[in-house]
Amino acid sequence: MRVPMSNPHPDFQRLRDTLLLQKVYDQPPAMELFCDREIMQAVLGTQDQEWQPKDYVTFQQVMGYDYLNAQPLMERQLFNRDVVPEENAESLASQRSFQDEHNGPIQNWDDFHDFQWPTVEEHNWSLFEEYSRLLPAGMQLIAWRGGFFEDVSWSMGIETLCYTLVDDRPLVKALFEKWGQVTIEVSRAAMDKPDVAAYWLSDDLGFNSGPFFSPTDLREFVFPVLSELGSMCRARDIPFILHSCGRLHDVMDDLIACGVNCLHSLPPNLYDLSAIKDRWGDKLSFAGNIDLNILGMGSAEDTRQAVRQVQEVANRGGILLSSANTVANYCKVDNYLAMMDQWWS
Repeated sequence: MRVPMSNPHPDFQRLRDTLLLQKVYDQPPAMELFCDREIMQAVLGTQDQEWQPKDYVTFQQVMGYDYLNAQPLMERQLFNRDVVPEENAESLASQRSFQDEHNGPIQNWDDFHDFQWPTVEEHNWSLFEEYSRLLPAGMQLIAWRGGFFEDVSWSMGIETLCYTLVDDRPLVKALFEKWGQVTIEVSRAAMDKPDVAAYWLSDDLGFNSGPFFSPTDLREFVFPVLSELGSMCRARDIPFILHSCGRLHDVMDDLIACGVNCLHSLPPNLYDLSAIKDRWGDKLSFAGNIDLNILGMGSAEDTRQAVRQVQEVANRGGILLSSANTVANYCKVDNYLAMMDQWWS
């Protein structure tokens, strides 16, 4: 087993080159939006210890990653979430949290005007400072922000938002404009932190059959903000990574026009990696495609086979290893280790 590595050599230049389609490496990089803490603690053997920023740094090193994800944290609870006990006996988690799809803090214009919109100053930026202090040689930071479309949908609940799109379109437009302003201001501050060399927006835009909104509505409400984020990344010469769930083939060209450099996380039931490489691979890099159903319920050999299929496409360049979402705490640790071991083989 090649992981955890005893003598890692992180190289952010390799990651940057792959994201920007500037060079093909014999050993392409790997990249995860995040691994749940339970997974990281199991890999490091620190389940009974208090988690510290240095533990994340160690994990990223020994698993062969070239970066640290730093996120501005909003400590005030803004949206409705339901917490339930974990029912999966094999999961490393004790509870599970779900977003309220039906309701949120903004249901009408009065709620909109009364809502306490978050500010840059209200965010906790301590992880940027801590990770910069601990940054290993060869690594850089990726500024990671949670979603813009998600902020809007969570403000109402996605179900209510879809009704309101018909019943009160001006309110939906106002929500997108206000959250777009917040997203741009917070993202600008994150991009300008020391040691930040890439930007990652985590924003679920769709479900298995396509985008949540029509391409026309996305072009009106969402893509102007993504385009501004793309311009901000180009001005700083940093890659723009977008994580999104859902099948986005209908708007892939729009994402490219917005300046997105890499799309993550590409569930294999929605994305044929070789086919999207053929169609868009001269303009976009791709990260993901390792099914969480395999990581959670399959065997180590199932996992290795899934990685081999990604490796077959990766030799064409612009492909990074990642789970097809995140390494969730219900994934098998042995499967995650097999995934990484196969990639570094």
